[in-house]
This record gives sequence, C-alpha cells and structure tokens, in this order.
Amino acid sequence: MPALARVGDRIRLLCITRCAIHCHMLRDVPSHAAIFENLRIELRSGCLTLAALAQLRVEHYAATLRVALADAGLDIQENTIYPLLRRLEIQGLLVSEWKLDGGRRKRFYRLSREGDRLLDDLTDEWRAIHGALARLLPRTPPR
Repeated sequence: MPALARVGDRIRLLCITRCAIHCHMLRDVPSHAAIFENLRIELRSGCLTLAALAQLRVEHYAATLRVALADAGLDIQENTIYPLLRRLEIQGLLVSEWKLDGGRRKRFYRLSREGDRLLDDLTDEWRAIHGALARLLPRTPPR
C-alpha cells in the first residue's frame, strides 16, 4: 500500500475518532435545568447560612427556625436544617440547650458571642456583594 494511502487512512481514522469523542461529550453535557439547579443550590447555600444566623439572634428550635425562614421566603428542608445547625454549633457560632416545650424535650439554638460578631461581618460582606451585583445585573432581565 502506498504511503499516501496509509496517511489518508490514518486521517480518516483520526476524524472518525474525534467525531465519536465529540458526539459522546455532547451527549454528556448537562441540561440547562440541571446546570441551573446545581448553581441555584450553590447560591442558596450561603444565603441560608446567613439567614439562619440572622434568625438565631432569637432562640429557636429547628422546626420554628424552618417556619421563620419559610415565612421570610426561604424554604429549607428538614434534611438540610439539622446538618446546618450542627455545623454552626461545631464552629462555635451557636449555643444550644435542651428544654421542655409542650411536654417534649427540644433542642433550642441561639447565636453565641462569636456568632453575633461573625453575623455582623457576614452582613457587611453580603451588602457589599449585593451592591456589586446590583450594579452588574440588568434591572429588567431580557426574555
């Protein structure tokens, strides 16, 4: 077989291989909805932490904290609130105490002194980020 024919076969094989890889990659690209959901969760995560800290200036147990956040427009699932509260307490931002409420023992949480200081710092940071985004984002989103 002439050398030129072998080069042509190699080029065809390379093109077929690249096409197959490209088609495979396109098939694995997440949908708009999947990408949006992942980014929405990332965006909400930090906001929920800040909201929970702000709400815990007043003592709450997990269920009343969920209701207070939902009333403010931030729904949080039960399987999210408990790990969040544990993490914040481990970080020293919350203190908790078991109390009787309606004949049942419930764990009540509130900000620690460090949590109160950190809430002030995070609030300042959030306001700076919000201001920057307000300048960057269009006032009315294009449709």
